Amino acid sequence: MTCRETKSHTATVASTIACHLEGNDYRRRLASIGELAHAALLDHRRDDRSLCLVYAPEAAARVRLMVEEERVCCPFLVIELEATGEAVFVKIKPPRLDPAMLDVLFDHFTAGIPARPFTPLPERENESAIEVRRDQPTSKA
Repeated sequence: MTCRETKSHTATVASTIACHLEGNDYRRRLASIGELAHAALLDHRRDDRSLCLVYAPEAAARVRLMVEEERVCCPFLVIELEATGEAVFVKIKPPRLDPAMLDVLFDHFTAGIPARPFTPLPERENESAIEVRRDQPTSKA
């Protein structure tokens, strides 16, 4: 790949940063994401480049469905999913966006649920794993 092709690819990706849903489909998707958050979101963490979400393990099927739907309608997002017996972890990494746009995007997934106060996490052997704490159980999905 040459630099010219890389620049062209970057321009194409940047021009396609938009959700493919419109109108009622878009509103239904946001409502579904919000319902999932209220039913099963245990915690979330955000930095200036990504959002980490932690869901109750019994919501794994709903979380997987949400992730697959988001990958289709918003292919510009990089979404990682890891399910364990304790929780379902989702990490969302958008391309570089204005901080205000990140706020809007990330707020859809957290549905206004505040994150717990930040505390440093213990280091894990697998540093590539998504690290988010889960202090207490919440309602079942």
